[in-house]
Amino acid sequence: MARFVRYVVFVLFALQYQIAGAIEPVTVIVIASSVISFCQLLWDNIEKSKIFDRYSADDKIVNPFWGGESDTEKLLKELRRIAAASNQVNKELHAVKDMLLGEVTVDIEKLQKLTEILRKIYTNIVIIDNTYNDFLEYVERGEAYDKSLLIKFAEDALTEGPCGVVDILRENNQHLHQSILGERTVQDLIVENADIFLRGSKDSQSPQQFLYNLMSTMIFSEVKAYFIMRYSITILKTYKGKNYQGHIIKIDKDVGERLNNTIGAFKAAMKVTSREFYRTDPDEHIEDKTYLKLNHLFQTIIINERNLGETHCKNYCDTGRYHVNRNKCFVEEDKDPLCKKQRTCDGLLTQCRRTSAAKVCLPENKWTSDRRYEYLIDEDNLLKGKKNGNCPGQSVQLSTHIYWGSQGKKKNVGRCDWCMCRCYDPKPYSDNRFSVKLNKARYENNFVVTGARFVKDDHVMYIQLQEGRLQAGGVIDEKTLNWASYWESPQQFFATDGDHHHDINLDDLQAPVGHVIVGVGLKEIIRNNVKMLGLQILTKPVNFTSGELLGSSTNHMVFEPSWSNDKEVKIKEYDIPTNSIAKSVNISQPGQFVRLQLSGFDSDVGQNTIPFFDKQPVTTSPSALISGLGLYHKHRQNSGGFVGIKLITFDYEPHLDPDL
Repeated sequence: MARFVRYVVFVLFALQYQIAGAIEPVTVIVIASSVISFCQLLWDNIEKSKIFDRYSADDKIVNPFWGGESDTEKLLKELRRIAAASNQVNKELHAVKDMLLGEVTVDIEKLQKLTEILRKIYTNIVIIDNTYNDFLEYVERGEAYDKSLLIKFAEDALTEGPCGVVDILRENNQHLHQSILGERTVQDLIVENADIFLRGSKDSQSPQQFLYNLMSTMIFSEVKAYFIMRYSITILKTYKGKNYQGHIIKIDKDVGERLNNTIGAFKAAMKVTSREFYRTDPDEHIEDKTYLKLNHLFQTIIINERNLGETHCKNYCDTGRYHVNRNKCFVEEDKDPLCKKQRTCDGLLTQCRRTSAAKVCLPENKWTSDRRYEYLIDEDNLLKGKKNGNCPGQSVQLSTHIYWGSQGKKKNVGRCDWCMCRCYDPKPYSDNRFSVKLNKARYENNFVVTGARFVKDDHVMYIQLQEGRLQAGGVIDEKTLNWASYWESPQQFFATDGDHHHDINLDDLQAPVGHVIVGVGLKEIIRNNVKMLGLQILTKPVNFTSGELLGSSTNHMVFEPSWSNDKEVKIKEYDIPTNSIAKSVNISQPGQFVRLQLSGFDSDVGQNTIPFFDKQPVTTSPSALISGLGLYHKHRQNSGGFVGIKLITFDYEPHLDPDL
C-alpha cells in the first residue's frame, strides 16, 4: 500500500483545476492506482480536523466552520471537487447512453440486453451521486439538521439490504462482469459494436474513450461511496459509541477488490477496442459549414464538335483525345446556340465523347453559378440531373447540323455532333490547390494537437489543427483550447492538373510509442513518378505522468503508399453525396486511395467534383491526447461521398494497473 503514497500529492493537486465554475475531469488512471491511499489519507485528515469536533450528545450541531479553520475548508473543497469531477465524467456518458438506446431495434437481442444493463448501472450511479450530495450537505451544514436524521442517514447507508451503499456497489460490479445471454459481457458488446458509437455518439468519443469514461464513472462512485460509509461510521461511533474498526478494514478490502475487478475488466476490453474517432454525417448538409466542395475544378461542358477547333466534323469527339479550347465560337449562332450563352472552358478538355443532349437548361447567371447546366433532356426525352420546377435560366435546344466544306477540289459533307467533355479550367476562382505546409501546435509551451478540420480559404484547401495545453496524467486544459492559424507565409501547394495529380491517399499515421502529435498537414507524395495527396504528422515524446513534452527532438512522419490500382475506392459516375437521403456507412480501409473526378452525368450532369470534404471539426469531448491521424472516405451506394479526417486517441490501456 505504501507505493501509492507518492500519487496522493498529485491527486490532490489535480483536483484543484477549476474553470469558470466547472471542474476539469480528474485523471482516473492516477486515481485508480491510488484511490485507497487517497481516500484513507483524505478521510484521516478530515477526522483529524475539527469538522467532527462539533458532534456531541446535544440535539443540535454547531457550525462546522467555526474558528475559520483553513485546513477544514480545504478538505471540504476537495470533497466538493470530487462531486464536480464525477458529474463532469457522468455528463460525457449521457449522450452516448441515449444514442445507444435509440439505435437498438427489436431484432438485436444482445444490444437490448446491453442497454438494459447500462440503464441499471446508470440508475445506481445516480443513487450514489444523490446520496453523496446529501453527505456533503450534512458535513457542511450539519447544524441545520437533527442528529436523529443523521443517524438514520448513516444506518441506511451502511445497511446490508438493497438500499445500502455497499449493495449498490456490488450490484454494479455484478452488472459489469455478468455474461449477456451466456456469451458476452458489457465490455465485449461495446467492443464488438464500436461502429454504433462512432455512428451515433454526439459526445465525440472513440470507443476506447467511452470505456475509459464508463470506468471513470464507476471509480468515482467507489470514491464517493467510501466517503459516505466512513462518514456514516463516524456518525454512529459518535452517537452510539460502537467500535467499527473491523467494519473499516472490511470496507477498505472490498473497495480494493472491486477496483481490481473493474480496472482489470476495462483494461482487457480497452486493449482490443478501437481508438478511432471520426465524424458521422450530420442530419443536414450545409455547404461551408458541414462540408466543402472543390468548385470549378472538373466539370462537364457541352460543346459543338467544330468548336473544338477543327476545320471539319468527323465524329471527332469520340476519339477521346485532348483538346485545348481557344475560347472561340467557330459555328454560326443559329447552328450553335449554346456557345455564347454558357461559360466557356479556357483550360484543358479531356474525356470527350458524343452526347445525345437535345435540350439544355442554363443557370440564371452563368458567372455567379458554380454550375454550367442545371439539367438536360436527351434525344429520348430522358432527364439528366435534377429538375426542380421550371428552368431558372435559358432553355437551349440543341440539334445536329450538316457541315459543308472542301479540301482542295474535293467537296466534303459532314455531320457536326455535340460533344461532352471534362473541363479543367485553372482560373483564379478554381479550387485546385491544397496547402502542404505542416501546421504545428505551440509545443514549446507544452501544447499538443487535440483535433483537426478541413477549411477552404481563397480557393485553397487547408487542414487546421486544434491545440490545447497538456497537463499531468494526460489531461488537456480545456480553457486553453483554440484553433491555430493555418495561413503562414511562405505557403507551399499541391496543385491538380488536367489529367494527373488528383489522387488522395487514404491511410493512417500513428505516432511512435510514447509520442503524441504536435503537428499535422497535407503532403505531396510521389510514388512511381505519380503525384498524390497524402498526410504528414509531427510527433514528440511525452511523460504521461507529469504531462510534459520531452526533449527538443521531433519525429516527422510522411506516409509513403504502395501504389496499387485494386485499392482504389471506386466512385465513377456517382452522385454528389448531399443528394443521399441516408447517412454514409461505407468506410474506406487504410491503404486505399480515392480519385477526384466528375460527378455522375445521369444524376448531376457532371457539374461537380467528387468526393466532397467533411468540414465538421474532428475533436473529442472531453479533449484527449492524439497519437494518430488519418484520411478516410465515407459514402453510400452510388454516392460520391466525403473525404474526412480521422483521429486515433492516445492508448490509455498500458497505464492501467489493477494491482491494488
